[in-house]
Amino acid sequence: MKKPQVSTCDRPTFKVLNRELYDFAQEVRVAIRAAVDACVAADIDNEDASIVRMWAVTLGPLMHDISGSGLLLLSHGDRRAPVILTRSLFEYQLRQRYYALKPDKAKIALGQLGERFKKIMRADFTWKAERTGEERAETEAWLAETQKLEHESIKDHVFKTVYGDDTPAYYDGLYGKWSSLVHGYETIFRDVHRDGIVGESNPKPDFKGKVWVPNDTCALVIRCLLDGLGAVVSVAGDKNGHVAFEKRWDEVQKRYGAAA
Repeated sequence: MKKPQVSTCDRPTFKVLNRELYDFAQEVRVAIRAAVDACVAADIDNEDASIVRMWAVTLGPLMHDISGSGLLLLSHGDRRAPVILTRSLFEYQLRQRYYALKPDKAKIALGQLGERFKKIMRADFTWKAERTGEERAETEAWLAETQKLEHESIKDHVFKTVYGDDTPAYYDGLYGKWSSLVHGYETIFRDVHRDGIVGESNPKPDFKGKVWVPNDTCALVIRCLLDGLGAVVSVAGDKNGHVAFEKRWDEVQKRYGAAA
């Protein structure tokens, strides 16, 4: 009987991932956590700044959490899942930077929180099991009240606000590349059937993936973390520490030729 293949997650390794990149990313994660704590403790009276702060103490922990999972998978030799997680990390830092530049949009988004939950509850009736008859009636009356959600184009509004003329490079060249794995776009064929599928009646699939280079993925994790850290410390935290990280990152890239 053929022995089942063991997942790469069962074999911790740094053979394909540069340890300095990994350690650097972990340092930035610690700094993000400290910056979030500083945001929580900050005394902010301005309404716009207060709302941006609320986003920072929400998106900051997500940056910290999701990057930790991605780095763990990279350290085990996995390739595809870390890329998917890095796409989420990219969106978190992008949102925080966008809201810092557009506090009015941050306020609108926060105000839509109730309606977004309503949309979920209207489609998922499991909430009824936890409520009495009277509570159900009250909740159903609340769900009947509708609010128009504002829909904005992530490319035309969010990306262009943050990246300006560089939007095509970031949206199509980077974000779109990651999205192929998330959505199952046809471009995933280049990774799953890297050795070629033209003219092959039975192409051999690659279960691990070869397109996504671990060190480059880790470098993109670091770039996203640094951008996220910058966005969070703009609210409160160690701004000089962020500048120091950026200088160190420039040196690391010179030594290793890392991406981003």
